[in-house]
Amino acid sequence: MVIPLAKKKRKANGKTHGRNRHDLKGFDFGIDAKVALVGAIDFNNSLRQAGIFGCVYGSAFDERLGQNLPLVSLLASEQTVLEDAFREFHRWDEVTHGDALDLTFVFLKNAGYLIGITPTREYLDKRFFSTNLIHDPLYSFLTWVKPIDTRSIGIEQIREYKSKHFISPILFGGVIRDPARMSGPMNHRDLLPITVAPLLKFRATFVEEENVEPHTVPGIVLDASRHMSSSSRMPKGWPDPPVSNLSDFLSRRSKFLAKQFPVTFERLRLFPAYMQLFKPLIDEGIRIWQCQQAFCNLLLSSRLCSGTFHYTTISFSHLDKTIFDALRQYAEFADGTDQTLSQVTPVLLKQQVLLDSEFLLKHRGVNVSHLPADRMQATMSLHGLLDTDARI
Repeated sequence: MVIPLAKKKRKANGKTHGRNRHDLKGFDFGIDAKVALVGAIDFNNSLRQAGIFGCVYGSAFDERLGQNLPLVSLLASEQTVLEDAFREFHRWDEVTHGDALDLTFVFLKNAGYLIGITPTREYLDKRFFSTNLIHDPLYSFLTWVKPIDTRSIGIEQIREYKSKHFISPILFGGVIRDPARMSGPMNHRDLLPITVAPLLKFRATFVEEENVEPHTVPGIVLDASRHMSSSSRMPKGWPDPPVSNLSDFLSRRSKFLAKQFPVTFERLRLFPAYMQLFKPLIDEGIRIWQCQQAFCNLLLSSRLCSGTFHYTTISFSHLDKTIFDALRQYAEFADGTDQTLSQVTPVLLKQQVLLDSEFLLKHRGVNVSHLPADRMQATMSLHGLLDTDARI
């Protein structure tokens, strides 16, 4: 969920002064709209409470593929909570219709290895946004890590199997030691599978410690294990994103319009009628992308505000969220008609360009409260918001 932050309005003589809901408004589709995707945490609590003390390897028949597959099983002492974790893993797979669990094995220099379990980014994307991802996500999720002191021949065989075959499915499940066979050395006859079926997995990562790259899932697994065994501070994790430059900003806007307004955007680029509409503005120095964006804003406002332009029925504080929520359900059809074109004049389009510019400048922290309309374009240029020769 994106929660816009509204600025407090100043009060004087008991009356609230601020922008009116019916004021004309603009919007810029190139803004970097962030949303936090927070992964599930219950699985981590379940795995921690399950008392996992090992990992066993074997094979089992999979009815879905009709063949025997390598089987990796977590060995635990608490059946109920281990089954809770695997039920959650199955729910993840149901959402994505595929591999939603990231299973990672890091082979350490000192012989042992690490097992890491975390939800995949694809799972979070599909869980929250399906295929219509219009925000830039910031991912936050837990990774469960278990160090294993020694390597058995089983893990080595599965690693070799994964490396030799491009399509190399495995099963991932859980077992407990039979409470009736707790005395003496443990062997495979002492193990009971949990009641939750193993996961069918086509992806699993096997990597040597010296080949682990930072800010990857194996890197997070390795860093977490070091934190567990020392008093050092936990690594920061994902790196800070690079500073945006204007070419990224323009590219993001262009891709956004092409994705969210596919029919309209192609018409704006290819049909002469739209270029005729744009020409008076282009002659004044207004850029083509400003005209294209302004037209899309007029079109969307007409849809959202019962035929009126400039988003006059939407409050400033709800504008961002209303637009993004609407675009998740927005669809266009190439039916050969465009009712908006007949209603838009160069004057109306220029007004929307100015409103969009005001929105963008405010978003970049520029005070435009007393800026004359005829200085808007020059101010955009001054702050490097028109062309690709300046950083923003």
